[in-house]
Amino acid sequence: MSQQGVAPHLILFIGIGVFSLFAQGRYEIDVRDDFGVEATATTTEADPDPTAFIAVEKEPQPLNYEKVRKRIGYPPLAKEAGIQGKVMVQVLVSESGRYKTHIVFRSPHKADAVERELPNLQFLPAIQAGKPVKVWSTTVFDFHLS
Repeated sequence: MSQQGVAPHLILFIGIGVFSLFAQGRYEIDVRDDFGVEATATTTEADPDPTAFIAVEKEPQPLNYEKVRKRIGYPPLAKEAGIQGKVMVQVLVSESGRYKTHIVFRSPHKADAVERELPNLQFLPAIQAGKPVKVWSTTVFDFHLS
């Protein structure tokens, strides 16, 4: 097989492997942030696919974002190093509006302080067909030095 024919077959093979995991209801998402720190989120068969778009009538709304943000503060090591930026997190919000798990998919610094406080986030749940549903929601935490 020529080198030109290998890449499409490799991509197809990888795609089949990824989709077979989704079909089994087991998701392990590994993300490497800007510092090479890896985060893994494991979901169950009943959880929605974190990469899928789910149309809802109403997105989940954080109820206590400001309180959680205040508790996070500014990570001391990032502050000392002059590091600024956004920590972007996908949070799995349950039908009752509670935090279930998360994936940090972008961070200019180690996101430990954010990750420690994420379970304290509370939401109004997403609504689909008039009923609360479990969905992934993107939450952003800005870190800027004044």
